[in-house]
Amino acid sequence: MTIDTNTLLYIAIGSFMGPFLAVLCSYYSFKYIELSILNIIISSKSVLVIIGAFFFFNAIMTENQFIGGALTIVGIVVISLAKQINKLLDLKKKHD
Repeated sequence: MTIDTNTLLYIAIGSFMGPFLAVLCSYYSFKYIELSILNIIISSKSVLVIIGAFFFFNAIMTENQFIGGALTIVGIVVISLAKQINKLLDLKKKHD
């Protein structure tokens, strides 16, 4: 089995630049997005990977992956709702 030199070069560049750019963009986004919201986005990454694997590779989720994805989604919803409730309560306190 032989692998073309250009292919190896593209793999090396992709394996370096992909994680590097992801971390760089995450740090850059701290300027514009609250850290708590960014944490929600980062935690949803695993769910998006599972969905992408299903559509691109026809990979079926195992039971553990399904449970983990469901718990992640529930956690995201709970955190988002809690923030909205806190904002409403803060507004109510300011008006009282």
